[in-house]
Amino acid sequence: MARKAQSTAKATASASKDAAKKPAGSGVGGSGVGGPDRAAASAVSKPVRDDFADYLVDALAELGPIQTKRFFSGTGLLLDGVQFAFIIRGTLYMRVDETGQSAFRTAGSQPFSYRTSKREVALTGYYAVPAGMLEDADELCDWSRRAFRIAQIDREIKAAKASRRGQKNARG
Repeated sequence: MARKAQSTAKATASASKDAAKKPAGSGVGGSGVGGPDRAAASAVSKPVRDDFADYLVDALAELGPIQTKRFFSGTGLLLDGVQFAFIIRGTLYMRVDETGQSAFRTAGSQPFSYRTSKREVALTGYYAVPAGMLEDADELCDWSRRAFRIAQIDREIKAAKASRRGQKNARG
């Protein structure tokens, strides 16, 4: 145990020395808060890691490689480039249709909501995942598969609408 702590301390010290060797302006935020490096770093899609996201990536492994990305103040979960769920303030929200809304409401869940300066907005297409589902890996995978299919269909519908708009604009 002491040996592990020593090697961790050495690795941290080594990383600090490497960071100190870098010239100003190299690395994330190297030129100060809000500097050009910070903007460049935020433009790069990096996986977001936290314990809850790690747990979900592992629990959903049978679906395929789950990617994580920054999503507003939380983490988006994606499969094949399609976001089907997100974590905000420690709560997992999953894409649902009317059947899912009913099932999640019955389990006591609420839709994702946020407050603007004028009102509260509820996005009924995303519901908080019931706690019991998080403890049942099979159920979590089943609902995640459904959420992925719903998100995939929504994406296809939006693409078709955009294509039709583009065709109308090209005609005149």
